[in-house]
Amino acid sequence: MAYATQETRAVLHFDADCFFCQVECKRRGLDISSIAVCAQQHQDIISVNTKAKEAGVKKHMLPAEARKLLDPINGRVLHVYCEPTCGRVSYAPYRAASRQIIALIRSYLPSKAIVEVASIDELYVALPGTLRDAEALAATIRSAVLQKLGYVMSAGIAGNRLLSKLASNVAKPNGTLTLHTRQDISYVLAHTKSSKLPGLHPYRHKLVDSHPMVSDLQRLSLQELGNLLELPQSACEKFFRWCRGSDDTAVVATGPPTRYGTHSSFATEHRKVMGSDGKLETRAPVTITSNIETLHAFLKVMITELFDRINEFPHRRPRTMIVSCLLDGQQGAKSRTLVFPSHMNTKAINDVKHTSDNWQTPGVYPEKSLTYLVSAASTAIQSLAHQAAGDAAETTPIHKVSVSVTNFFESIGAQPSIASFLKTQASASTQAPTQASTQAFTHSALTKVTPLLLSADKGSLASVCTSSKHASPTTSPVRKAKIPKVLAPVVVIEEHDDGVNSDDTLRHTDSCQQQQQQQ
Repeated sequence: MAYATQETRAVLHFDADCFFCQVECKRRGLDISSIAVCAQQHQDIISVNTKAKEAGVKKHMLPAEARKLLDPINGRVLHVYCEPTCGRVSYAPYRAASRQIIALIRSYLPSKAIVEVASIDELYVALPGTLRDAEALAATIRSAVLQKLGYVMSAGIAGNRLLSKLASNVAKPNGTLTLHTRQDISYVLAHTKSSKLPGLHPYRHKLVDSHPMVSDLQRLSLQELGNLLELPQSACEKFFRWCRGSDDTAVVATGPPTRYGTHSSFATEHRKVMGSDGKLETRAPVTITSNIETLHAFLKVMITELFDRINEFPHRRPRTMIVSCLLDGQQGAKSRTLVFPSHMNTKAINDVKHTSDNWQTPGVYPEKSLTYLVSAASTAIQSLAHQAAGDAAETTPIHKVSVSVTNFFESIGAQPSIASFLKTQASASTQAPTQASTQAFTHSALTKVTPLLLSADKGSLASVCTSSKHASPTTSPVRKAKIPKVLAPVVVIEEHDDGVNSDDTLRHTDSCQQQQQQQ
């Protein structure tokens, strides 16, 4: 059984109690320990504190139902943070709080510790040594997070990854639970709902009556468990082990993400939504010809969010930006992959350092950088909408748009100023790029591309077909970072249907080559 009975290693699981409630109360200056509170995102309750749970509030219930339960006890239903410019939900303050918590926890860990960030409000830590040593460290860390940052965390400590998570859940609120003995493990398994096992939540309706707790699943053979879940035995083997407390899943150190993405959904008919002031307001549908200012406002916030994420690891730069659009009534989204400008200035003007005093201060980025990428994304969305709906695109509401960046590389040296970049862009828009300049620009992995040049006078994008030979596969993209400033940086790599994107490798279309051959 994958459990360290000799206490040769310890796995800690830290989880912030009702994280979104805590951040919202701190943001609003409320004392969360004295009131019942839950956090609302649109028409969904996503976080509930202990007092609200005692009043009957549950996650994923409707906010109106939660208010009926909380109003008699002077409780609060708090909507998550919305950007003041457009009312779009933003996780910026929650990511900032998460970064603070994770950085503080790391500062207390020994050099041999392995840290796996599981989500915005939880992480695993694998430590060599005994469970008692880990228990002392967890107490120190929880106290530091509370005293220095004002957040309450619970911790679970066990000999494997699964049991540490289950232990922290049982330890809530504001507690630590260490599983030293087999009796401790049995206690946690008997007090954990079977739907809490990773992967079993979709099958909760099959378990709630006959096998409500994890320990109840131990009465089943592997074949009986497969019959209950209507799954093949091979798919049930991990559940069979987990319900007995056995888990050999390693804690894996998390590095920088390989992709950052953000999306926004729009009402496809006139609808009342929560505005930036916390009040309901009526919004019209967004199309590529009407209410376009709403689309641009959302895109600006989305790209600002991506800049925030990029700057979490400032020495990494994305090569590609992917824009997706889903129209009302369409079965799948259409996507376009663009080259992300390698000399685009994404550094915050205010050089934000998130501390306990300014933890919710947003980054302020160069307006020209934001305007340029908003224009590029908007143009891509208009083109995708026409591709999806033809002439009907002008009146078909946009249901969802997404923007993501991926294919990161290590950046060395200072970035050219955005002013000098845009100055050369004006001249580039009046002339077609030469084959030599295009070859130098597409230094990383491009073979056949369709550059979209940003017109300086009209703000529109004109497509020009070209082709080039790409550099040697062994050539480092960092060594080829000197890019001639004669070509606007937004380049179409590939278009996709049904939201399928090429994230890890750049695949190239042959459309330009075919057009040139026809000519």
